[in-house]
Amino acid sequence: MEPKRNDLLLVAVLLGAGFLMLFAFILVILVAFVGMETTFAEEDGIGVLEISGVIEDSQDLLDDLHEFVMDDSVRAILVRIDSPGGAVAPSQEIYKELLGLRGKKRVVVSMGSLAASGGYYIACAGERLFANPGTITGSIGVIIESAYLMELMNFLKIEPIVYKSGEHKDILSPFRRPTPQDDTLIKGMITDVYDQFLTAVAAARNLDKEALRPIADGRILSGQQALTAGLVDELGGFRDAVRYIAAQEGLGDDPVLIYPEEESLAYLEKFFETASLSFVHAIDKARRPAVQYRLAE
Repeated sequence: MEPKRNDLLLVAVLLGAGFLMLFAFILVILVAFVGMETTFAEEDGIGVLEISGVIEDSQDLLDDLHEFVMDDSVRAILVRIDSPGGAVAPSQEIYKELLGLRGKKRVVVSMGSLAASGGYYIACAGERLFANPGTITGSIGVIIESAYLMELMNFLKIEPIVYKSGEHKDILSPFRRPTPQDDTLIKGMITDVYDQFLTAVAAARNLDKEALRPIADGRILSGQQALTAGLVDELGGFRDAVRYIAAQEGLGDDPVLIYPEEESLAYLEKFFETASLSFVHAIDKARRPAVQYRLAE
């Protein structure tokens, strides 16, 4: 009798989950395509571009910037950065795009808890940089890391086999020590990319490149120290940056903040991820025996 009741319970859970998924799917479609909710406003305001976490790709941010440029209601762009930096090329792409926008719309930067390395690189594209006194910023430099694992592989009695087309094709491989020529090549590449960073900061901040070099050794700075060094323009938070833009653009005391519109597919992706996890959990709960405080029937 008990197995039959469990089967009925499982069927009931499956049917209930199916109806719930159908209802939620219809709701998501309405929100995503009919426009029940939108982040864009008819009133003029400030476009807010949020850059957070490790910078690995630039495409979504570049798309958001394009939307802001094409939207006449976006009078200026406020870039909120809370990032330790990341990959070189995406940081450079975002920096270049923001720098190019400054002739079209005002670009101001607000630093959160962290705007370091590539995060600071991007910040330099702003015409005015705000940092909190305790913001961690700076870290002007380049880093690349590897590890040597052959001793571990020998201990495990594993011998890696590598076929390569050239002497340096496996440079930074964990399965061999770097040669002196490897060191020369890697250091040369790092020096070149570092010089690109230093040149961009010096030009953006109107600083002498050689005078900047002593603090551009990878060290981190507080917002207060960055202000003293000329790396930021003003101490203040997000609302201070908003008030600055509003005053410059004549947007009043309570300007509208306009965020990038979330793509319809993003709604569907989040929905299916949540729904599938709930569905699996419901099935598992129905089939799993459990000790209960419950009146026997």
